[in-house]
Amino acid sequence: MLDMAVRDNRNSHTAYVRGDARRLPFDDNTFHAVCCYAALYLVPEPFTVVDEMIGYWHPTAESRS
Repeated sequence: MLDMAVRDNRNSHTAYVRGDARRLPFDDNTFHAVCCYAALYLVPEPFTVVDEMIGYWHPTAESRS
């Protein structure tokens, strides 16, 4: 699946990282947007993943739902 994403969506503004969603290799407050579309039901610890995602979100970023 990741290979297909790289092949179909390659551009200078996109990067793909394979890793454990419970412990991704990013510093806190790194991103202005964090999203997960229809995937949390696939991971064994979805609340841990959500906690990780919140940590990467920059606190001054705009929140949209």
